[in-house]
Amino acid sequence: MGRQPAVRGRQFVDGIAGVIAQRRLIDPGQGVLVGVSGGPDSVALLHVLAALAPDYGWDVWAGHLNHGLRGEAAAEDAQYVRALASSLKRGWIEEEVNVAEIVRLGAYSLEQAGRHARYAFFRRAAEERGLQRVALGHTLDDQAETVLLRLLRGSGVEGLAGIPWQRSMAADSAIQVVRPLLGTTREEILEYCAESDLKPRIDATNDDLAFWRNRVRHLLMPLLEREFTPNIRQLLGRTAAICREETLLLHRDSDSAFPAALLEQTADSVVLDRSTMIEQPLGRCRRILRRALRAIGLHPEYGHMESLTDLVLGAAEGAEIHLPGGVVAVLEEGGRVLLARGRPQGKPLPWRGTSSLVIPGDTHVPELGVLFRTSWIDGEEARRVVSGYLPRHVAVVEASALEHPLQIRTRREGDRFRPLGMTGTRKIKDFLMSARVPRAERDLVPLVVSAGQIVWVAGHRPDDRFRVTAQTRLALQLECHRWAPRG
Repeated sequence: MGRQPAVRGRQFVDGIAGVIAQRRLIDPGQGVLVGVSGGPDSVALLHVLAALAPDYGWDVWAGHLNHGLRGEAAAEDAQYVRALASSLKRGWIEEEVNVAEIVRLGAYSLEQAGRHARYAFFRRAAEERGLQRVALGHTLDDQAETVLLRLLRGSGVEGLAGIPWQRSMAADSAIQVVRPLLGTTREEILEYCAESDLKPRIDATNDDLAFWRNRVRHLLMPLLEREFTPNIRQLLGRTAAICREETLLLHRDSDSAFPAALLEQTADSVVLDRSTMIEQPLGRCRRILRRALRAIGLHPEYGHMESLTDLVLGAAEGAEIHLPGGVVAVLEEGGRVLLARGRPQGKPLPWRGTSSLVIPGDTHVPELGVLFRTSWIDGEEARRVVSGYLPRHVAVVEASALEHPLQIRTRREGDRFRPLGMTGTRKIKDFLMSARVPRAERDLVPLVVSAGQIVWVAGHRPDDRFRVTAQTRLALQLECHRWAPRG
């Protein structure tokens, strides 16, 4: 399977070798586990590193994880990777995991659970065979898409830094994750695969426009390239590089400020001095908190950081919030801020963050103790569903009226919506009062929001402006299930 690269292909291989040497991604004589899904990017990476291995003394392996989501197609992917590694005279390691079960048991979206499972597999496989590097096939296109996605989500400088060329697998691991193709376009990858007769596998879900990244890839990126600049990928890659350098500078600032706020630290906990935190500029306060969370293995999202910052700067002693991965933040007596993994839950503060809704799929919001499940249905099915009895935990809305990404949050001052069947709007506060929701629970009612407009007061009523009509061709079905007690 595959052949030695031709002249142009050899130039491609030599170019990647130059990148690896310049950035010191892989040292001579090291062992490398290549994450191979079977798609063009990872297949090309394995082929290139296998071609370079004799010159650099690398011990190159292929690693493949079956996520248990695509049935026979996934089995064929694994078979392809096996055959490719064998043809290149390389060892391979494969495992299968039930990602759907991980989602069911933990506070992860489908995408997060898959990523968590992959990196756990890569680390385990690399450690068992004494390999120093895990090489992944992210490209310049992936970098550009990531920057755009994060820009659309309102990320700061650190988010716009995008995907790093190299990073540690984990704080307690010497293994480095490297991405030798990060400066290479997807078009160049496909040309190399064709010249080398590789015939990689194609995942049909990569063309599914229900996924936000795919819409950026197939709709937004071509528009920017056609109407604004043909070099959009390179420009966004440059933006990421600039933001990464700025982020390193900001990290140095927070690293130097962190010891002044630190009171205690163990492998699973950090205690900070609240008065020192309050004295800091808001940006530095956030970075110290982010630095503390990373020390116990958590990489928080924006909504979690906002909730944590509000806790530190404005809450009363004894208040606490709960973050992903079993991490809890508590304001203790004496102005101590405890960040710990695995502490028993107590009574948390109202959640003031946001969470992106996975469509289609499952989204856990552990702060509210709910699970959202979404799926696309056609217009005929949508009209049939809404014409019958619809449980309160289910809503069906017009897909064309939605602007993505949809967000999950709780009520905010001044929130209004138009309850289904009404012509005027009502304050969310008044609606919840009339629905006889107890005062203590009103800040726990999830709202699904599209571009600032409330789509559904979960468990109660959707907005009339998103109703299914006779013209509806595609609809989104939403379900909201109680998943775990909030505290």
